[in-house]
Amino acid sequence: MPERQTLEAASDIAALDQLLAVAGLDLVDVGCGAGKLSRELAQRGARVLGVDPDALQAAKNREAPAEEGLRFAEAPAIALPLDDGSQDGVIMSRSLHHMAIDEMEPALREAVRVLRRSGFLYVLEPDYSGSYWDLQKSFNNESPARLAALETLDRAAPVLFGEMQEYWYDLSVSFPDFETYLEATLSRTHVKFERHRVDTPQVRARFEAARGEDGHRFAQPVRLRLYRGIKNG
Repeated sequence: MPERQTLEAASDIAALDQLLAVAGLDLVDVGCGAGKLSRELAQRGARVLGVDPDALQAAKNREAPAEEGLRFAEAPAIALPLDDGSQDGVIMSRSLHHMAIDEMEPALREAVRVLRRSGFLYVLEPDYSGSYWDLQKSFNNESPARLAALETLDRAAPVLFGEMQEYWYDLSVSFPDFETYLEATLSRTHVKFERHRVDTPQVRARFEAARGEDGHRFAQPVRLRLYRGIKNG
């Protein structure tokens, strides 16, 4: 495993900007959610397809204001609506751990299918540590899924790619008040929570413990892996 490298980045796109120049590239953002990163990539001159398997989210994305160089589609990670060897990069931003475990490795192989030989796979995964994780895990303990995603990368990616670089950075996640946090959590489409699971004394206490002068701020460490060098076969 290469030595751990740390980036100073206040956002996901700020981290990406330090590693890649995407202008003129064909990229697919797999599991794009509401498309924030997809839009930021298009604004940097990339031609981007944002795909999400959630029908509701995909419909919202298609109905959103148009962005030059950006289009959206509804599709699972294991069946991307793209030709073989058509992409310069595949982005998986916090999406691998949301897949069924038996679809994680096929999703990596699907990424290789659509990549050009010179292409890259860019994977972001939130670590199961930090104050934001502590806040979330009482009602949404994703540690088994996040661990499965990491184990899949460790096992399958070296068979598919010859090179890997790993980086870490710490994101700051903030909310002005608990109601804003609650609304953001309950409005997610890829996973649904009942209010009574989130709005508990334990969650409120952890939220209030993060109070500062500018709201409630939490730390979320992020693991970033950049794969290159597609192997034959």
